[in-house]
Amino acid sequence: MEKELYGFYAKNILLHDNYVQKIESVQKHGIFSRIWNWKPQKDYLALQLFREWSIHGVKFIVQPKRHICERIFWGIAVLCCTGVAGYFSYKVVEKYNSSPVIVSFQPSQTSVSEVPFPAVTICNVNHFKRSVLEASIRKVQEAARNNADPKTVEDDVILLKMLDHICDATQSFSAKFNFSIGDATVDLDANNKNLEKYWSQWDKLSVEELYQPAHMQSLNSANQLCHEMIYLCIWEGVEVECRESFFPVLTDLGLCCVWNLMPTRLLLNLNDTDPTMNEEQRNISPEDLESWKKFNLDDALMEKVGRGQKEKFPRRQSKAGQSSGLSLLLYPAIDEYFCASHDAYGYRIYAHSPIEIPHVLDFGLAVGPNTEMFINVQAEVTIAEKSLDELTSEERHCYFLDEKKLANYLLYTSTNCIDECIMERTVNACDCVTFEMYQSTVNKKPYCANLTCADNVRKQIGMKGTKYFCKACYPSCNRIVYDTQTSSLPIRTDVNIWKSNDPEKRMDWSKQNTSIVHVYFGSDSVLCRVRKRLFGFSELFANVGGILGLFIGFSVISVVEPIYYIIRLLTVDDEDAEDELET
Repeated sequence: MEKELYGFYAKNILLHDNYVQKIESVQKHGIFSRIWNWKPQKDYLALQLFREWSIHGVKFIVQPKRHICERIFWGIAVLCCTGVAGYFSYKVVEKYNSSPVIVSFQPSQTSVSEVPFPAVTICNVNHFKRSVLEASIRKVQEAARNNADPKTVEDDVILLKMLDHICDATQSFSAKFNFSIGDATVDLDANNKNLEKYWSQWDKLSVEELYQPAHMQSLNSANQLCHEMIYLCIWEGVEVECRESFFPVLTDLGLCCVWNLMPTRLLLNLNDTDPTMNEEQRNISPEDLESWKKFNLDDALMEKVGRGQKEKFPRRQSKAGQSSGLSLLLYPAIDEYFCASHDAYGYRIYAHSPIEIPHVLDFGLAVGPNTEMFINVQAEVTIAEKSLDELTSEERHCYFLDEKKLANYLLYTSTNCIDECIMERTVNACDCVTFEMYQSTVNKKPYCANLTCADNVRKQIGMKGTKYFCKACYPSCNRIVYDTQTSSLPIRTDVNIWKSNDPEKRMDWSKQNTSIVHVYFGSDSVLCRVRKRLFGFSELFANVGGILGLFIGFSVISVVEPIYYIIRLLTVDDEDAEDELET
């Protein structure tokens, strides 16, 4: 017994001395010299790695005294588990790369007082007032009878030519089938030959020369002005001045009136000489303009939802319900109808984002005369987490407000992007633009004299969809979509509901087919979604690690172990490793 103990201690002392010598050798010659001069002899350390490795199943393949069938079984099991783990890990990584963003519901409720009230655009389906047309015709006829200088009626003739050009391009449903009610054509009395010199005097004017800024003011005056169409306005139960609340805006249905829309000088790439800009300057105060400048939809949704809003604009409804919304009295001026876009009397109303130019022709609601309409608005808010900044727009499939620059719009929305895309295709195909297309003041294109080419471009886009032609127009990361539900009642005609005891309050319109419209949020809370990353790097790391750990027991330590044995393999002699293995 004493001999055995003596031999065991002697052997350990010997191993210790050899280990100390190796350490001294490494210190003397350096580890790189050891690596350069190393020659493999036996794989004792490699066997020890596989026998003690934390990867499941590997040790059963290399353990001694195992039958060959056992080794084959465990080899197949390890390979199968590794393959399955690799497949599922690949699927997780593929999902991380292809769909890194997910949209889910916000856990907390959002009050309507924290969400901007929609912009409300109102359009009379009649483009121009008949009285303006007839007045200009009388002036031209009077000049012809007196044989006056044609220059004296230049403005009237140009206005009539613009009306004739626009009305000729305006097609209602019946006009598309070559039917017509016959009141949308400028007729100067074809039998009067004296009028020919007045009409032909400006026959050679191009469309670009016809629609000069100096002439556009006359064209705007031929429309029903906002204060002529909207007689009474109530906001949150308080009567407000309609002249100060509504201003004209150019839409696909002509010149309309809009409420709670960001001023076009902040939406569009225009300069101070643009007629639209000048018209707007007369309708908005510097204080209101400054309030709009402080509004940023991204900041409002990402940071200020739930914190309230102190700025005046955009307006917000304090609580849900009709009594706290917007109520309007509308006068259609039916006796003024000329060159209408529809075969009926009435209005089109559209509730939309305060930072988008409205598309009333495509999405507007119809309001008929002698009707009281209730428009219940429901807002759907999408908020983007700040972590999405780390992804490219192609990865998250959306843009932030100032991320993608547009040529004609200062703020990005998918609607503005699609409008610009359609305009670019129209310019490329026709070298002109239609009336509702907003252009920057740089490289302006003329209006189309013949709208056939522009209509063909729209039909081509409509057949394949805007997603095919405007692939880069991703939705906004932060956005508000307003859905509407409508109901209506006929206004009483058996009594005069507009009778007033105030003799100074004239109501000549009281029996003229007026309509009442109420626009309001119908719910105290707003449906709010959150656009966030489906997988961050930590989630990806955890998911892949969980799969590998489940199937093969892989962990970070499993990587450290081979490194440790490789270092030992390079720094410890093979004979020493054999002695350690036997020990």
